[in-house]
Amino acid sequence: MYYYFCFAFLCFNYLQNKALGDSNYQVISLLRPCAELVRVADPINDYKELEAIDKVTDIMVIYNNPQLNGEDLYWHSDCVRNRNADPNDDYTKEDYNAYLKAFIKLSTKYTSVVVSERWNLFIKASGITGSSTENVTLAAELFDDDNQNSVVPVILNNHWIAFKPVFKNIRKAVIYLFGGRDTEGIEIRWIKMLMWNAIIPIVFLLFIWIHLVTKKNWYPWIAGSFVLSKLIIIILTEPTGWWMYLLTYYLIGNVVFIFGLWKIYSKKYYNSHIESSQR
Repeated sequence: MYYYFCFAFLCFNYLQNKALGDSNYQVISLLRPCAELVRVADPINDYKELEAIDKVTDIMVIYNNPQLNGEDLYWHSDCVRNRNADPNDDYTKEDYNAYLKAFIKLSTKYTSVVVSERWNLFIKASGITGSSTENVTLAAELFDDDNQNSVVPVILNNHWIAFKPVFKNIRKAVIYLFGGRDTEGIEIRWIKMLMWNAIIPIVFLLFIWIHLVTKKNWYPWIAGSFVLSKLIIIILTEPTGWWMYLLTYYLIGNVVFIFGLWKIYSKKYYNSHIESSQR
């Protein structure tokens, strides 16, 4: 099954990688579990796989930075070879294909390592612990006069029409509230856990999916299966604990939940109306 998921991921990202002109997006998607696999792999018995991985990601950088996860290695080190300053330190398409094969082989050998790393990142991204990463602070403080973020000038210099807010303080407070923060930007963990929680709608989608099987309602069940199968691919390949990776399921689950409540209420209202009309 793991092979099928990896294959599906490669298919979904083919056009994107073609547009980017390289395989960096796939590399960063796999680098978190890959770094953990490199650290637990046997240098002797897994020599061929480590050699193949080393042609794309420098395994010595991984060994020398045990405190860094795959995402940090990508952005804050020279781990990925074609992102180095040296133009000769690059990898070919054949090197990348061998890297993928080695990654999959080590994943099947050290499955528990991959499952643990993927599960922990999924829990973080889901928001259930209140530790998911979002851009609430950056968005809320965008128009502050003392904002020192280097991204701000790039955004403000676009001079879009109707871009600046009329009530800056109200805007800032509302965004903070949505992000589980008070008016001073201090995090309120329970609000964040409640508002940015993708687990509840995902569990509801799973419940509906199982319910459709019991009712033998096959067409919506097939559609739901496609939706949930992509969720598995996201869990296997998300490069960081950003909540946005589960945004689709957060929205779909809540919409289906609200629709279900509306359907139940409408049915009860219709039945009560029929009963009263027959009296």
